[in-house]
Amino acid sequence: PKGYVMSWVVRELEKLGFTESQLQTGGYVIKTTLIRKNQEASVRAMDARGPKNTPENFNQALVSIRPGTGEIVALYGGKDYLVKQLNGATQSITQAGSSFKPFALVAALEQGIPLSSIWSGKSPQVFDDLGKPYPVFNYGNKQEGEIDLTYATANSINTVYVPLGIAAGLENVVDVARRAGIPTSVALIPTPSISLGVASPRVIDMAAAYATFAANGIYATPFIIKEVLGSNKGVLYEGKIQAQQVFQPDVMADLTYALSQGTLSGTGVAAASGVGRPTAGKTGTTTDNASAWFNGYTPEFATTVTMFMDNASLSLNGIDGNFAFTGGTFPAQVWNTYTKLAQKGMPVTQFPDPANIGGTDPVSYLDAVPTLDPELAGKYESGATKKKKLAARQ
Repeated sequence: PKGYVMSWVVRELEKLGFTESQLQTGGYVIKTTLIRKNQEASVRAMDARGPKNTPENFNQALVSIRPGTGEIVALYGGKDYLVKQLNGATQSITQAGSSFKPFALVAALEQGIPLSSIWSGKSPQVFDDLGKPYPVFNYGNKQEGEIDLTYATANSINTVYVPLGIAAGLENVVDVARRAGIPTSVALIPTPSISLGVASPRVIDMAAAYATFAANGIYATPFIIKEVLGSNKGVLYEGKIQAQQVFQPDVMADLTYALSQGTLSGTGVAAASGVGRPTAGKTGTTTDNASAWFNGYTPEFATTVTMFMDNASLSLNGIDGNFAFTGGTFPAQVWNTYTKLAQKGMPVTQFPDPANIGGTDPVSYLDAVPTLDPELAGKYESGATKKKKLAARQ
C-alpha cells in the first residue's frame, strides 16, 4: 500500500508548485500528517479483517482524518500499487448508499424535526418524484411499524429516510452535504433518492464529511503535506489548517447520538464490538451490493472504509463466501480493528450529550409527506431484479 501514499503525496506536492525535477534532485525532506501507528493499523486491519479471496476488479480503501484539523492520519489506497495505480482512497468514485442518510438527518434537525418524531417504516412506500411514482423498499423489504428517527437511523430504514429528506427540503439535503465536505465535483441532484446515496463521492470525501460531524460541526479541508524542508533545512512549505464552523454543535450532538445507536444495536454493531470507547457511524450498501461502506468516528478520528468493484454493474456478493456483502460486514470489521489498533492506549473521551432539538416527546410525522397508491409498486414487487435494486440500500 505504500505506493498509494507516495503517489498521492507527489500529486499534492505538484499541486503546490513543486516540480518533478525538484522532488527528485532537490534534497527535500517531506513531512506528512500521517501517524505511523494509524497507517500501520490501516494495513493490519485490512490484512486481518478484509476479504481474503478477491477478484482482480475488487477494491478496498480507507481514509482516517483528525476531526477539526483535516490532517490525514492514515491512507490505504489499495493492496498493490504495482498492479493497480488508481488510488481507491483519493481517486476512485463509487456510489455512497446509505452513507448519505446523515445529510438528510442534519437537514431535518436544522428544520427543527426531532429525533423523537414518528414515521412509518412500512415497505414498500411510493412517493412522487417530479410527477413520476418512486417506489421505495427497505433492505430485504423489511417491515417496520411506527418508529422514531433514532431507530430509523440505527437500522437504516429507507422508507423513513426518503420522506425525511423531502420534509427537510431536498435542496437543504444537498446544501448539508456540500457544507459537510462533499465537493462540487460530485454531482448532487435534489431528488427523493438523494437521501439513499445515489451520488458517487471518493472515500476521502466521505471521511472528511464524517470528520465534520466528529468535530461538532467544524469542517476542515483534508491535507497530507505537513511541511517541506529544503536541502539547507529551511522551511519551503508549511501546511495550514483550514477550518470553519458549518453546523451548530447542538445539531451535531443529536446527529452523533443517533449514529452512535447504529453501532450499539443497528447495522453497524460489528464496528463497535470491543472498541471500549464511544463510537458513531453509518453503514452504506448500494444497488446490487456493488459497493459497501462504513463511515464512523470516535472523538479523536473519523475513518471511512469502502469496498467496491471496478464496474458498478458487478456485485460484491459472494466474495470470500459472504453472500450478502454489506457495509456492516467487512468494512465495519476493518473499521473496528483499525480503531482498536490506532487508539490503543489513548485516553477514552466522550461525545457531547444529545441536545434534544425539538424536545423528546413523540411527534407524529406519519402524514408529513404524501404517499401514492402502493399498487404502483406492484410491478416492482413482481420483478425480483427490480425489487432487489430498490431494496439493497442499507
